[in-house]
Amino acid sequence: MSITSKIKKSLFRLVTPEKLQNYPIPHDEIARLNSLLSYDIMDTPSEKAFDDIAKLASEICDAPIAQINFIGEEEQFSKVSLGLPDGNLPRMASFCNHTIMQKEILEIMDIAKNDYFKDAPSVKWFPKLRFYAGAPITTSDGHNLGSLCVLDKKPGKLSDFQRRALKTLSEQIIKQLELGKTVKSFHKVNLLLAERDQRITDSINYAKNIQSALLPSSLLLKEILPEHFLLFKPKDVVSGDFYWVKTWGNKSLIAVADCTGHGIPGAFMSMLGMGLLNEICQDHCPKPNEILEVLREKVKSSLKQHLGESSSKDGMDMSLCLLDMDKRELQFAGAYNPLCIVRQGKINITKADRQPVAIYPKEKPFTNHTIPLEHGDYVYLSTDGFADQFNAKGDKFKSKNFRTLLNDIAQLPASEQGEKLENEFKAWKDGTEQLDDVTVLGFQVVFE
Repeated sequence: MSITSKIKKSLFRLVTPEKLQNYPIPHDEIARLNSLLSYDIMDTPSEKAFDDIAKLASEICDAPIAQINFIGEEEQFSKVSLGLPDGNLPRMASFCNHTIMQKEILEIMDIAKNDYFKDAPSVKWFPKLRFYAGAPITTSDGHNLGSLCVLDKKPGKLSDFQRRALKTLSEQIIKQLELGKTVKSFHKVNLLLAERDQRITDSINYAKNIQSALLPSSLLLKEILPEHFLLFKPKDVVSGDFYWVKTWGNKSLIAVADCTGHGIPGAFMSMLGMGLLNEICQDHCPKPNEILEVLREKVKSSLKQHLGESSSKDGMDMSLCLLDMDKRELQFAGAYNPLCIVRQGKINITKADRQPVAIYPKEKPFTNHTIPLEHGDYVYLSTDGFADQFNAKGDKFKSKNFRTLLNDIAQLPASEQGEKLENEFKAWKDGTEQLDDVTVLGFQVVFE
């Protein structure tokens, strides 16, 4: 057993329950103990900031022993103990328990000649101690938590300068405690935020899995559109853009949509849009404009949208086409988003109706366009995310440049077109934030 352990064990045997009633108790004891507990300092390992304060106190006061002690309910805990063995002491055996009864420094110039302290338990176990000076460690609301003390084996006396220095150093201790509390508080908050962030991230990733499961698979797209590419770049983990296909023999419905918002709100709208399209086209193949008409009413009903009332204006912009390989034609209807077809090096734009698939003050029937197709035509459906992206200079890419880019790449194989668009978007963005979801679906018409 170490010397420290022997001393501690002996002191605890010495202090009986009857004697424990004899040590002085501050009038604010309950509040003081609660304040002490709030700093979470008891029984913690040494820290350089406190060690440095104790060393400085020892040097300034020319005393070989210095301690930073905190007084708990029944024990004294030594945060720093220079020149004396480490370890907790019974509260009755502590000089510092008397210091916390003071507003100013408690100084005992010669312990052996002090009538009150000469028979104290600590003197019996540390008989060579003769000098003690302790400055209370006081909180901003006046609770004495413990003391910064210096001790010597010979009588002594602090000068006025040493007393001021000891008091100043004790004030630095409370500042360190406050700083530690703030750091721990921030750490706890950061842990809570990290846990919350992880839960949110897990939820969003799970939402991505659900959204991905609802989107057409690459195999299905390949089956319907053998020569195609898809550029699908959500701004966030989940997307407010979506693409959708459905087939009836040699007829295929193909849609690319841009829902209000992006991230989670946009993803909710996209899943609503895909679900409603599946419902509308479950048993038959309507014309594109008819689908948009029904879809608009279902969106308004689902979101409880009513004119003249303060209601959600959320909805979607959409390019929707019906590819009929038997008739060699394409039917198209659009809500804001147009259709682009490149034929023999020339791009042709079929404009969409300037209204969303949602509530709108000037609603009108959606227009159905019928476009004869030729072998080798390249058809492009897209959202506005690519054209609306800004570069580092603050310039927008713009729809005109986007259509020129489509016309320029149309002679390339589908896979190379997708890579070209990907690289062009990355180069234009040049490290700036992506502002919106980006979707471009291109496919070549191939007649057998």
